[in-house]
Amino acid sequence: MATGKAFKDVQLINGAGFEYSNGRMASNRLTRNQIELLYKTDRIVTGNEAIKINDIIEARNHFLAVDMVLSNAMKPLNQTLIHQVQMQLLSDNCRHKRHAPIPYGYRKSSTAPKFGKTTPPSEIGAAMTALIKEYESQKYIGFHEILDFHVKFERIRPFEDCNGRVGRLLMFKECLRHSVTPFIIDDKRRTGYLEGIRCWDKDRSVFMDVCMEAQMRFEAQIALQGLLECQDRFKRIATKTK
Repeated sequence: MATGKAFKDVQLINGAGFEYSNGRMASNRLTRNQIELLYKTDRIVTGNEAIKINDIIEARNHFLAVDMVLSNAMKPLNQTLIHQVQMQLLSDNCRHKRHAPIPYGYRKSSTAPKFGKTTPPSEIGAAMTALIKEYESQKYIGFHEILDFHVKFERIRPFEDCNGRVGRLLMFKECLRHSVTPFIIDDKRRTGYLEGIRCWDKDRSVFMDVCMEAQMRFEAQIALQGLLECQDRFKRIATKTK
C-alpha cells in the first residue's frame, strides 16, 4: 500500500508534469515552464505568444483532478468518481460562443470510432457498470489488468470529451492503489500509445512496452527528486554550520 510520503512525492513531481504530458496529449499548447509556473504561483508568462484561455483553465483543472485522484487513490473504482474527474477537467471551460458547451456525463450522441467499434450512447451506462464490476471482481489486479481496463474504457469512449485524460488519470490512480509503479504517457509516445490500444487484442506487447518505458522514466524522476531533496538538506545544514 502506498504511504503518505509516497503520495506527497507523487504530488510534488506530477502536479505540473502530469498536466503537461496529459494536456499535450489533448492538444494543450502551454509549455512545460508555463505549466510549472502556473502550478507553483498561479501566474503565467506569455511573452509575445497568444495563448488560449482554455489552455490555462484546462491546466488548472488538471491540477485539481490530480488532487482528486490522489485523495481517492486507495478506494475502489466507481462511476461517481469517474464522473467527478471528468467534471473537474471541464469545470469553467470557456469555449467560443459559436460552440455549444461540452456536456458533463456520458455521451448522448454517436462518435467516430477511434479504436474499433464504439459503444452506442444508449449502452454506455450498462457497459461501464459491467466493466467496473468485471475489473473489481478480479482476485488479483496488477500492471496487465490495469492496462486492460484502460483499453476497454477507451473503446467504450463514455464521454463527449476528456476520455483519454480521464482514462490516464484512472490508470495512475489504480497503479497507486495496487502498488504498481505509476507512469505518465507524454505526447512523444502518443503514436505508440494509440497503436497499443488499437492492437491490444492481437499484440499486447505494444501497449505494455510503451507503459513500461514510461514507468522507468517515472522511477528515474522519483530518484532525481530524492537526490535534489538530499542536496537541498545538505546545503541548509552547511549554511547553518558556517
